[in-house]
Amino acid sequence: MGLLGAAQFAPYLLVTLFAGVAVDRLPKRQVMIISNLARGLMLSLIPILLAVNALQIEYLYLIGFAIGVFSVFFDLGYQAYLPSLVAPEELVDANSKLIASSSAAEIGGPGLAGILVERITAPMAILADAFSYVVSAVGLSLIQEPEQLEKVDIKSETIIMQIKAGLRVVFGDKRLRALMGEATIYNFFWMTIFSAFVLYATKDLRISAGFLGLIISAGNIGALVGSLAAKGIAKRLGVGRTLVVGVVTARLGPILIPLASGTMTALILVLSYILTSFGGALSNVHFISLRQRITPQALLWRMNASYRFFVTRALPLGSLLGGALGKGIGLKPTLFVGAFGLWLAVLPILFSPLPRLREKPNAR
Repeated sequence: MGLLGAAQFAPYLLVTLFAGVAVDRLPKRQVMIISNLARGLMLSLIPILLAVNALQIEYLYLIGFAIGVFSVFFDLGYQAYLPSLVAPEELVDANSKLIASSSAAEIGGPGLAGILVERITAPMAILADAFSYVVSAVGLSLIQEPEQLEKVDIKSETIIMQIKAGLRVVFGDKRLRALMGEATIYNFFWMTIFSAFVLYATKDLRISAGFLGLIISAGNIGALVGSLAAKGIAKRLGVGRTLVVGVVTARLGPILIPLASGTMTALILVLSYILTSFGGALSNVHFISLRQRITPQALLWRMNASYRFFVTRALPLGSLLGGALGKGIGLKPTLFVGAFGLWLAVLPILFSPLPRLREKPNAR
């Protein structure tokens, strides 16, 4: 499980910076459509390989890696595309709606996945997932609004110079550095938890795949509430205090996972996911909006590439640590290590100008 997770996130470490430069001048919607079609194709290979009795774990590593490559391109385009469609003052509301729609999908998705795994087997459930990427590509193709992009002449710049420009944006701003530090530490320890959680739930707690999906779905209601409430909470508390409330709340949930036992197991796990998803959605709405507001639009691709290079490089490392700790000290102690490690991610936010923000700034 640790190696499979590492394979999926390794492309973020290997190709993110170059991807940010390569597609800087390409239409972002087209990049996202092609990426989704490619991810759907890669996923569909799994049931095909099974049908011809050729499915091996090594092929899953390769497929996971390929999906990760196209995920890099999609994720970079996803966050850079929105500012070309809406005005800066509308970004919080737009991001809130996008995260709310994602949260709504996460409420139904895990429950449906658990049912499909039990009823039609895991490979066929993956085929359904592959089809969902096609649906997403069709949805993106229906957008009629043309991209409004700032024209910048970067022909005279080398690839290295363009990568450095993105790195300067991230490291040259204390707020962006703090956001990057928080996300990097969080991703590392969250993958440590994730690598052990499914095995812990199904083997130690003896929860069926279907019931586990329902638990996760119920917990993701917190993300829907957090994303929809993000704008209103920020009006009352200010952006900075809202960020602090979000990141702290998101850390309370994982501590409950290894404490779940007995007749209260399901309830504790649901509460854990509610707290984690609520805090994560609440803070992410403003994290993403801040990055989009602070960064000049012409540098959004390269800023996102640099930011995600550091943030996502922690994912495969955390996954490997989770696998190693799970094998070495056991699943439950691994969950405790990950849960307490997540609190380290709060420090970059607290020791930065972010908690004092009342409103979101504009690009320099």
